[in-house]
Amino acid sequence: MISRERVGMHDVDAETNQSDLSMENLDDLFSVLRTYENPEGGRDHYFASYVRIYRSNNDIKVLKTDFITHDMSIALDYLHALILKSIKKSSKRSRNHNIKWTFRRSIHRIFDKTLDDIFLSFLRWSAVPIADRNFPFLLNVHRAFRRLEKYADWLEKYGEDLMDTTVDVDQVKGMLEGKVFHYNLNEHGKFLVWVDMSYAISEFHGMSKNDCFRFFAWMTHQAMFVENAQQSSLIQYCAGQITFAQYNSIMDYKKWFGICKLGLSTSSINIDHIYVIDTPGWMRSQYSLISRLLNKSARSRFTIRKSKSLDVFEKLGVPNSVPEGFGQGQTGTSR
Repeated sequence: MISRERVGMHDVDAETNQSDLSMENLDDLFSVLRTYENPEGGRDHYFASYVRIYRSNNDIKVLKTDFITHDMSIALDYLHALILKSIKKSSKRSRNHNIKWTFRRSIHRIFDKTLDDIFLSFLRWSAVPIADRNFPFLLNVHRAFRRLEKYADWLEKYGEDLMDTTVDVDQVKGMLEGKVFHYNLNEHGKFLVWVDMSYAISEFHGMSKNDCFRFFAWMTHQAMFVENAQQSSLIQYCAGQITFAQYNSIMDYKKWFGICKLGLSTSSINIDHIYVIDTPGWMRSQYSLISRLLNKSARSRFTIRKSKSLDVFEKLGVPNSVPEGFGQGQTGTSR
């Protein structure tokens, strides 16, 4: 985890404070949120569902009973055994529980990957570096399994839309090279994700909401299969002062929740920190409310800035990695 002390970020999120909870911002936010149901059903409020994502640290903990090894082949075999054990244990209770382990809605083949490639990505995600020349890291197989099971559950719930046979695969994959998403590495090999919503309206013009969901999900899966992303990643997100109406015109709020869940608490992308710049009032207000329900560890993963300045990336030591034109689109209007 990257601390503010390590990157000189002591006051970066000072703008995200109680002043963001103005009546104007709250009225704008709650006028829409009052009508929202829980994205995954049940009685919980919209906010509670997001808090659960940000609090999702069960797969980060190391339990005494966890199987840990330095050998990837042993770890992969053990992970297969845990899946078979889960199937056997639940076979008499729930057929639906076992269906997810078939990964019937997985899109790994689109990226020329196998199921073992998926399993390996989660094992690398679970790796803990140690000071040993012979064995530089340890693999926590149970931790990988817990995360993998969340991913399998996600695929069962949201994966049907990813498998739509009417989609032009080459066209959607080609869009990954557009202005909204960029991937690169810094000089230390850390994986950098650049999401630029300032171009969102122009880039997604004419696309259906399901196609937009598919686009974001495929973008996430493309990163999942990069080994550097499985080890350490930073996400730089330019909100582009996008308005609430524009944000929801791109995708249904339940699908936005699904994308958020995939990226933050389900995929094999190992996220150290998320930096958001050019953040509109409604988004800062939402985070201000949610952050009050998070523990210190969860809050430390986010930096939210109203400013559009890119100096935050200079403090991170990645100024040369900023994509050309980042944050220069015209999606929203300043508030």
